[in-house]
Amino acid sequence: MNEADIEAAIKARFAGGWLVWPIAWPNQNAPGTVPFIVVEIVPTGRSDAALAGGAEIAAGFIMAKVVVQEGVSTDAANRKAQDIADLFPKGLRIAVTGGSVITITKPSEPLQGFNAGQRWHKPVRITFQVS
Repeated sequence: MNEADIEAAIKARFAGGWLVWPIAWPNQNAPGTVPFIVVEIVPTGRSDAALAGGAEIAAGFIMAKVVVQEGVSTDAANRKAQDIADLFPKGLRIAVTGGSVITITKPSEPLQGFNAGQRWHKPVRITFQVS
């Protein structure tokens, strides 16, 4: 299991989700116009289920932020955040190149929105484990 393969599997899930809005991936600039989605993949740790090794487990979360123009209704942001949460239900298993599997370990969580840089951000946290 490696970070590049995990990211590729997550990107493929987003691409197949018919979200329509442009997506800014890690280390890529956001589009110049709104609305769009920013995706960050955050590893939080690794462990090994076997004393002798060979049963590595990686944990982390995806932080997807829906971005719309500030000063307008939050309706579009809330709806798109729910679309993202629905794309990653608890228990979903996503195959990763090399034989690993990403498992969504808890319900995806649309979080409190906030203003930043004349835009409204509505985050969605998606918790996962890779084994």
